[in-house]
Amino acid sequence: MMSLEAAAPELGVSLVSVDMKSADDLESAFAKIKNSDVGAVLEIAGALTFTVGPETADHALGAHLPLSSAFRETVMAGGLVSLGPDFAAMIRQAAAQIDKIIKGAKPADIPVEQPTKYDLYINLKTARLLNLTIPPTLLARADEVIE
Repeated sequence: MMSLEAAAPELGVSLVSVDMKSADDLESAFAKIKNSDVGAVLEIAGALTFTVGPETADHALGAHLPLSSAFRETVMAGGLVSLGPDFAAMIRQAAAQIDKIIKGAKPADIPVEQPTKYDLYINLKTARLLNLTIPPTLLARADEVIE
């Protein structure tokens, strides 16, 4: 969150932070979002946000707000855009590390690897519902455009 807070003023935007500890907090989180006069929702990736992604997309659409998520599934459910790691590539990276351990490498000696491939998903149906125009250059870069 710190990097978002640092970047926001440079981008000319302000942030409204809404904490969720469980799926039960989704209703109150969106009540706060609606009362804060925000222009969009940026969902931070995590196990909880993955689990409630479809519900978050429903709430965002109901509030007429674009939703950015790290998860393709959320975009498939109605979120506007997703930029997140390619989970299949991450699984292949993990498998390679497990193979090293099976062959005798000490886990402490294996360097931590960050994802190297990110996927961009855009939901054009949601863009139309929100009366947003997605630039053709961005659509051309997308790994998948949902229509």
